[in-house]
Amino acid sequence: MINKNKNKNKKICISICSYRDSDVYNTIHSLFKNASNYKNIFVYVYLQDSIYTFCKSFFCIKNIYRQNFFIKTTSYKNAKGPLYARQYIIKNMIQPSNKFKMFDYYLQLDSHMRFIPNWDIILINNYENLFPEKKIISYYPPGSFLEEKEKIPVLIEKTKIHNDRIDKYKTRFINSNIIRNYFSSEYIAAGFFFTEMKFILYEKKNYPMIEIPYLFQGEEMLLTYYFIKNNNFIIFSPCENIAIHKYNRNNEHKIWNNIENWKELNNQAIEKLNKIIYN
Repeated sequence: MINKNKNKNKKICISICSYRDSDVYNTIHSLFKNASNYKNIFVYVYLQDSIYTFCKSFFCIKNIYRQNFFIKTTSYKNAKGPLYARQYIIKNMIQPSNKFKMFDYYLQLDSHMRFIPNWDIILINNYENLFPEKKIISYYPPGSFLEEKEKIPVLIEKTKIHNDRIDKYKTRFINSNIIRNYFSSEYIAAGFFFTEMKFILYEKKNYPMIEIPYLFQGEEMLLTYYFIKNNNFIIFSPCENIAIHKYNRNNEHKIWNNIENWKELNNQAIEKLNKIIYN
């Protein structure tokens, strides 16, 4: 077993892409507040929202967290989907920073989540207990802590989105008193993606920096293709629930409702994705 004290000062770089999401600040505060040491947490946010949100964005973050918080704002009218936004964070926010080589890990998240106390050291210990060199922890967290209180994530399974030509995935959960172990998956969830920073940037650049604007759920197919099939990573679920994800965001803005020709643009993105994966 890994020495827990050995990991207590390791630094995590967190990427959050946010599209007109009023919950993003609660997500950020949950990350900092529930970390074992918030000074080791560095959050990069690409905020796609209105001018009003630009003005309040930085000041919604508590003073003690601000030196570890970096934000880029743009109009939601310029949004080009989550894959584009996550790539923007890596290429234009993290990579140009002189700090990026000090990060030990990279965590990619959605903007409407909550985290358990000491989530950072738990996640790092989960990761370091895994034997392969090239590994990723990825899963779909439950919708609430009560919902899956007695269950743990096992693996990511594929379902099919009919009429859309792209795959959709979900996490299978099992009762925690049956088995408590690590399971490997054949797919990646983009909204919870944890690995070493060296695999994203400075040592081995495996993150797919291919431009496919207006791609939505297909980004997970692309990540799966690049990391698993091209680079032989092994994907694991965490040994316990690290977070919850607010899936049912009623009355919140969605990119496919706000961009007038979204369906056409998304279809073009899917065609480009399929050419990469299947040709």
